[in-house]
Amino acid sequence: VFKIWGVSYQNALNLVTAIFLVFLLTIYLVCKVKFGFRTAILTMVASSVSLLQLTWNSMVYTEGVFGIAVGIVVLVSMKAEKNLRYGIWAILGISCSLVYYVRPNGILLFAGLPAFMVLKKWQKREWILPLLAVTVAMICILPWFLRNFINFGNPFHIASNAGLLRGGMQDPLNLTFAEFIKRNGLLFPFLALFKGSVNFFRDLNFFEHGLHIIPIAGLITGALRRVSFYSKFAVAGFLLSFLFVCYVSYNYSWAGIRYFAPFLPFVYGYGIYNLLLLFDSILKRFKYYKTAAAGFSILLLIIPVYYPHRYYEREIPRKRVENREYQKKHAEILKQMLGKDSCYLASSAMAGMAYQSPFRCISIHEYFDTSYVKSVFEKFNPGALILTTEDTSCVYIKQIVETIEKSGNKIDLVDTLRNYLYYRILSP
Repeated sequence: VFKIWGVSYQNALNLVTAIFLVFLLTIYLVCKVKFGFRTAILTMVASSVSLLQLTWNSMVYTEGVFGIAVGIVVLVSMKAEKNLRYGIWAILGISCSLVYYVRPNGILLFAGLPAFMVLKKWQKREWILPLLAVTVAMICILPWFLRNFINFGNPFHIASNAGLLRGGMQDPLNLTFAEFIKRNGLLFPFLALFKGSVNFFRDLNFFEHGLHIIPIAGLITGALRRVSFYSKFAVAGFLLSFLFVCYVSYNYSWAGIRYFAPFLPFVYGYGIYNLLLLFDSILKRFKYYKTAAAGFSILLLIIPVYYPHRYYEREIPRKRVENREYQKKHAEILKQMLGKDSCYLASSAMAGMAYQSPFRCISIHEYFDTSYVKSVFEKFNPGALILTTEDTSCVYIKQIVETIEKSGNKIDLVDTLRNYLYYRILSP
């Protein structure tokens, strides 16, 4: 996209918007194939107004891409369960590899295949089909495994172990499994899973403003009534992915809710379908049940926008002290420093304040190198830099600041607000 139309904010916005729209269409298609038109349209509209989906799909394009890949896997798995042919199972393996290429935790869908074989209670001679899917998937991602092995000596390398081998933020990033167990004990993973699940549902409640209770109630109802999910493979893959994000949420609650966000619309679709079944069975006793069912459907759509002043506010508090007065002061400082169409650089610790001013924010991260700094100034010419006091002791952030200054720019400290430092960047 950037090669054809150039690097700009507008092109970036167009890209993430287009991906989100395709994701919504994928949600509609999967739900329509399994549950019909009513469930599909309700799930798609509910996803389009979900604060959780809007937040991540407007910031990071990979969320929508991952959701599209998950939708394709679910769609193919529904077909594969009804068709015991090698070809469709090979396609399932290819689609699973696409999920992994978008994000490594997609490999949990592979692990769902053995669990699927148990759930399906197939005869042994039929187990060759899911094994074929796993084999094809592994062959498809073999180039990535080779890349990891050549560069890191480990085909399954994930940067900093994805934070999974940390008992707390004080632990080093690259502990081995043996070191991790020695520091934290054998029971720690189970404790982290429990505490992480609490963090996950806390964040889910924040993003969805409690409205997730509606489809989850339908999910529980459907499970008790043994209404089939999309496929048994999807049951296993989704469940393993859910356990993974709950564990991740122990240290990184933002990551847990983010990584499961692409799965949630399909989970909600199942819940909405069961609620519609329940209301249909109740309302059929009344003369005007179709009118009542239509009214209920409309109600599901208008609930999220019943209080838009709260539902759509882009407030992601990082600390309790970041109240509205604090956010207002933050915006005022930026207005004094920047021109109307200017933008600013900020460390990843400032992500929670990115929506509290009308100015564009370009994030710098402690894991990035400095090679992109020159391009940032050529394309966007930021007028300010915001760091935290903790950032000033980070070696990588220091290197980025030094690169900015070596390019001829002057950085002056203009203001401070709690632990945030506001610098004006003066171009040569």
